[in-house]
Amino acid sequence: MKSEIKDTFSLINKFKYIPITTFSIILSVSIIQFQRHHFVLFYKDPFCFTTHRPFKTVFLYAFSHETMYHIVSNCIAYLLFYPIAEITEKNGHFNTFIIFFSSITMGTCYYSIWHADGRFVRGSSAGLYGIIGAFIVDSILGSILYKSKNKFLCLKKSLSVLVIIHETINRYLYRDSVVSYATHFGGLYAGITIRFIQFNHDKIIYDIISSIIGFSLFFGATFYTYLMGYWKPALGTSVSGVPAIIFKLYIIYKKHIDKERIIPTDALVELA
Repeated sequence: MKSEIKDTFSLINKFKYIPITTFSIILSVSIIQFQRHHFVLFYKDPFCFTTHRPFKTVFLYAFSHETMYHIVSNCIAYLLFYPIAEITEKNGHFNTFIIFFSSITMGTCYYSIWHADGRFVRGSSAGLYGIIGAFIVDSILGSILYKSKNKFLCLKKSLSVLVIIHETINRYLYRDSVVSYATHFGGLYAGITIRFIQFNHDKIIYDIISSIIGFSLFFGATFYTYLMGYWKPALGTSVSGVPAIIFKLYIIYKKHIDKERIIPTDALVELA
């Protein structure tokens, strides 16, 4: 008799159609913001990130926003984008959390390099661009390797194109000086690289190649940030990428190495 291999995180997968990660992000961002009672100026906000602030701000800046419009628009965008990935793929809860976590920290890497003048940044939009980066990888690899016409894949393609067009217009036409394009790009980059690591295929060679590409790009960026002298965002981003690597190695082991073993019928001997 074949032994059954339980789905990874089988308990949480029972609730796969409930976007737990999405709700958790929105609630945590909202609760932390409103427990602080008001929106404070950049230089007075201890959550704001800049290169000379404490290490904890590499993570905390995502939980601080400038205005009510800022936080509401981000939360609505999370509610629109994140469930598309979270409830349509296996281990979607964990995958989307890692994308959020890594995108937030990678945003500080790019912000540090592009704004060495010590400007402040806050807001969780890097996590939104992270999921768009994941959509881009899904669209490309899904079309090439699977030739999929899945309706969710089409939706991911459409959203990716729309967001990139919006960002390009906003950056080069309106030139909004308040928007942190560096942080957005860092989040997008993290989403792309983490998705390469998360990508799964029936052939182990594709799993290994995609993991190597994602690992090299992700940790290459953090190492470059460190060489530029910004050890805080480099360390924070490296920490955020470790769970994705460990989980992918586990998936490869369970799917390709620790396969079900069937005992041949003629090997079964009844012992007296």
